[in-house]
Amino acid sequence: MKFGIWIPNCRHLATPDVIRGAAVRAEQLGYDSVWVSDHVVVPHANVVNFGETVYDPLVTLAVVAGATSRVRLGTTVLIVPYRNPVVTAKMISSLDALSGGRVVLGVGAGWVAAESARRSGSAATARPPFAGRRSLGPPGTRSIARRTSCGPARPRSRGSAGRAAARRRRRSRSATTSAC
Repeated sequence: MKFGIWIPNCRHLATPDVIRGAAVRAEQLGYDSVWVSDHVVVPHANVVNFGETVYDPLVTLAVVAGATSRVRLGTTVLIVPYRNPVVTAKMISSLDALSGGRVVLGVGAGWVAAESARRSGSAATARPPFAGRRSLGPPGTRSIARRTSCGPARPRSRGSAGRAAARRRRRSRSATTSAC
């Protein structure tokens, strides 16, 4: 069994020293992974829950990657409908490559209705309303997954030997734009 801990990238404990220190200590204590949350916008009603400061999870994990060498770097849930899939894939691929392949990515559609309402009100940041947020989740997730392939191919559930596997690899390479 493996254990990980949540690193405070929000609330009053979200300071560079606390984030780095907690990650280093988790690694020293033998934890397998550290995790951060994602909230792009904090509605006024939710400041009590999240605090006024919520650091971007990928930037926070980059700081943690620089302070650690072994511990895995995870997002509890990266809210896909709020993010451009190509830019996000580039960021995730870069983080994974620069950290030595330590990224664990959790994705989802979000759960704070007021957060979604704030985002859908502006033309520059238009997203579907909270009720329709799941419509962007799976395609956005697939788009990110297709674009986050750096270095050697990761193991897949299908067989990796034979002609059929070679055809799949050729199709995959031609259809995928590497984010690295």
